[in-house]
Amino acid sequence: MPGLHNMLVIQTVYKTINVRINDIIYLEESGAYLILHTTKAKIRIPHHKNFIEDKLPTNQFSRIHKSFIVSVNFLDSIEKSWVKIGQKELPIGDSYKDSFQQFVDANFKKI
Repeated sequence: MPGLHNMLVIQTVYKTINVRINDIIYLEESGAYLILHTTKAKIRIPHHKNFIEDKLPTNQFSRIHKSFIVSVNFLDSIEKSWVKIGQKELPIGDSYKDSFQQFVDANFKKI
């Protein structure tokens, strides 16, 4: 069983579930809800992203847009104004480009 520090206890509309942090691909704000896109499912919760963002490891997750936080573990490519995760392209907001570039520089080895 994974350690508790690797888990988030999430209260959805209908139930409470445990989510492994390493299973989170990205988070998406959608109206009054936050959608956790994980390796197992999409989980819709009635919370603002800051509620969860504060609990995520800062060397693994980065906000790239007002509506998106991504895990570096699942990034396939990074372009000038978007990132690709699988078949999904997520925008990098203008106000997040510099901080995301600093995050990439600090967490990726370039060859």
